[in-house]
Amino acid sequence: MASLLAFTPAEPTPRLIGAVPVSGTPNALGIMLSTSNFYYTCTAAPLKSRVLLTAAHCVLVDDLGAVVSPGAISLTPLGGTLRVSGAGLVGASPVRVIQVVVPAGFTFPDDRVPANDIALLVLDSDIGASPYTRLATRVEVERWVREQRAVDAIGYGLTAVGGAVSEVPRQAQLPLAAFDPAYKGSTGWMIFSSAATGVNICSGDSGGPRFTTEQGATLLVAETAGGACSTITGLTGAAFVPITYLDIVNPALAAAGFQTIPSSPLEIKAAQVANSTTLWWSAPAVSPETAASYQVLDSTGAVLCSSAVTSCTFPSASITSAINVRSMNGEGEGDAALAPVADVLRPVAPAARAIKKRVRIFVTAVDFPAVTSYVVRDRTGKKICTIAPTAAPLACTVKAKPGSYRFRVEVVTPNGTTPASRLSRAVKVRG
Repeated sequence: MASLLAFTPAEPTPRLIGAVPVSGTPNALGIMLSTSNFYYTCTAAPLKSRVLLTAAHCVLVDDLGAVVSPGAISLTPLGGTLRVSGAGLVGASPVRVIQVVVPAGFTFPDDRVPANDIALLVLDSDIGASPYTRLATRVEVERWVREQRAVDAIGYGLTAVGGAVSEVPRQAQLPLAAFDPAYKGSTGWMIFSSAATGVNICSGDSGGPRFTTEQGATLLVAETAGGACSTITGLTGAAFVPITYLDIVNPALAAAGFQTIPSSPLEIKAAQVANSTTLWWSAPAVSPETAASYQVLDSTGAVLCSSAVTSCTFPSASITSAINVRSMNGEGEGDAALAPVADVLRPVAPAARAIKKRVRIFVTAVDFPAVTSYVVRDRTGKKICTIAPTAAPLACTVKAKPGSYRFRVEVVTPNGTTPASRLSRAVKVRG
């Protein structure tokens, strides 16, 4: 595979230095990918039962960026071709690659990891259910980098088909060390790992999955694009994050008959009313039609509330950390964005104008998705009038004896009533 140091297709090299053979059904997590080009062998991850995730340099004919014919790609788990099985891929089957999707303009100009080194392969039939619950979101990836979380890596690690080692993938954990949102001008994110544990990525591991488990879900974080293939400590495991490449992930999913993945919600807002917090947002820019529901989550991935519409309310006491909102299609896939800190919702002071023996009171609408009414009170707290949120303008007129008057306004919502606004400027009613 491409190295962070240099790419030299030569003799077979060790697979994931310091790693151990994958236990259970390893071929359900990573599939050997062989092509008739000079990259020999790579690894691929089953994103869906008919869609594989791999590195773009694994499917090039040459350095100039020409993509191999789908028919030139061979899929080989555990030394055999594919057969559908509930437990994984275990034998012979006529499963074939029928489409290769790479970023527009992808090239491999030198011997280092190129920009946008990510690709999708579409199959003509199922290879069994994917072991991955969904793609990790941007919010999760950023948090795991800050935590230096160790995420799993799997790879076949061969430099040529028919190498002397057994065709069983190796698995190891590599701590995340950094991420680059625009590596070499890439349109998506790259993450880097630390090789300080003595584990490292080698040739043949390209395209292999990087994944982790959280809240009982197995999340596909990235696909490996490069590594140092040595025992030297430092950055290794360069990998591209697929949730940031929906421009190629979604066409591959659509071609295979799966729902496309919505991007993160837009324009997220937050406010507290009484003992509850409400978040509201706009639909995602990418695949909004597939955003069937939304989740509000804390920084551990725990769900605070779920909604089929673009707002959600939950007890304020449940907030213990930064929160985010995730779009979800019918298959539970979708990206997320951080939400702002919720301030207490408080209306601005109303305005009042005297008209003979009457006072006209004007209220400014609050930015909140559910308002029942606006209640105007005088300086003593006595209710003066109630204004419907659909009124245009938001105003009411009341009779008044000669004197000076000031008013406040409260906002009534399904979650409770806001604190009263400040008093308005005084208005005088003359006799």
